[in-house]
Amino acid sequence: MRILRSKKLGSKKTYNLKRKGCKVKKTLLLAAALCLCISMTAFSAEEEMGVKGKKLVSGYLGYTLGFGDAFSDYEEVVGTETYKYSFDAGLNLGGAFHIGVTEKMLIGGELGFQSYKFESTVGSFSVSSSDMETNILASALYVLNYEEEKKMFLNFGTGIYGGGDSNLGLFGGIVYHKAMSSYDLILMPRLHYVLADGSKPLMLSLSIEASFPVGQN
Repeated sequence: MRILRSKKLGSKKTYNLKRKGCKVKKTLLLAAALCLCISMTAFSAEEEMGVKGKKLVSGYLGYTLGFGDAFSDYEEVVGTETYKYSFDAGLNLGGAFHIGVTEKMLIGGELGFQSYKFESTVGSFSVSSSDMETNILASALYVLNYEEEKKMFLNFGTGIYGGGDSNLGLFGGIVYHKAMSSYDLILMPRLHYVLADGSKPLMLSLSIEASFPVGQN
């Protein structure tokens, strides 16, 4: 992932690196999201319907929070100068297609785009940049609850994160559908774990999605 590579302000000296921990606020948000996922899986349907043969096309938009060393603010001391660096994730968007292969399972693919932000500061001088990277994912949806008015799936899969810099990653989460007139409105909290060189970025994406059935509903 290009944005996760260490960026310097031109110096090639050996640095004394001081890493900071993850922000408490982000940790609390992660814990809250995990609690939400667990609580949402607690209820079950009295009457379930199968998904075999069903086709779903969806698009989503959301925001991603980054955790772990790759997203920790840190400082480097070079001589008398202190360089401060910060990395963060940002907006995410994409689309997916799934088809039901059994009464409980849909499989498919997802094309997503994830933005990253980088900022470096020394004294009163700062440089910031952003990057949008492509994720190509294989995705599965397992039925936890399937009713006409509400549906809930366990979503998991693997794929390539970072486009040209290709890093393998894993993801998992809960996908909750609320039936509307001609489409489903979806809440989609998911965790992404990327196997990048030198770091193992962990990201929590919170997305709103719209899903449309293709062919027979």
